[in-house]
Amino acid sequence: MVTFSTFVAKTTVFAVIAAFLLFIGDEDSETTVHIHPESEVVIAGTTNVNSFDCSYILEDKSDPLHVVYETKDGKFLFSKAELFLQNSGFDCGGRGINRDFQELLKTEDHPRVLLELLYAEVPEKPSDVIRAGLRITLAGVSREFETELICDMNPDLCIYGNFVMHLSDFDLEAPRKALGIIQVDDRIEVQLNIKLRPY
Repeated sequence: MVTFSTFVAKTTVFAVIAAFLLFIGDEDSETTVHIHPESEVVIAGTTNVNSFDCSYILEDKSDPLHVVYETKDGKFLFSKAELFLQNSGFDCGGRGINRDFQELLKTEDHPRVLLELLYAEVPEKPSDVIRAGLRITLAGVSREFETELICDMNPDLCIYGNFVMHLSDFDLEAPRKALGIIQVDDRIEVQLNIKLRPY
């Protein structure tokens, strides 16, 4: 499991900006990037008796991502910066909990999770992080979040971050198991560890 509390920023905002320029250039309005197979998205949660982590290793994302963007008022505004994750690709560590997770996400009707990068904001002062806007579509419901991301060039563009959301944000009801004894908490955390390289 990726533990985001241990991440240490290795770049200032100037290096972060340079990383963006390296990948997207300052004149073009679109670019193509490849996701490194070691990239990972984790959905973590707790119950009244333990915790769980459902991880998605992006080793099957061989197709490049085509990203369109513009710059405005100190922000990179993105369109089509989309990452589709098949629900069946999440591994929660066991057959039973995997089945429960698929049921929770309403996989039969909504087989994919969609992550979209909406914008990245350049801080006015030197900082180790940038603020970014994300849209998450889960079980057919979309919600937008703002979070902080840490970027590092080593040598790929590595993006780390995590943010909290709630099952109720997506009209999902936290399930009860074992005759109602085990209750899944409404609060969940999405953890990102994404490595990008020019295509």
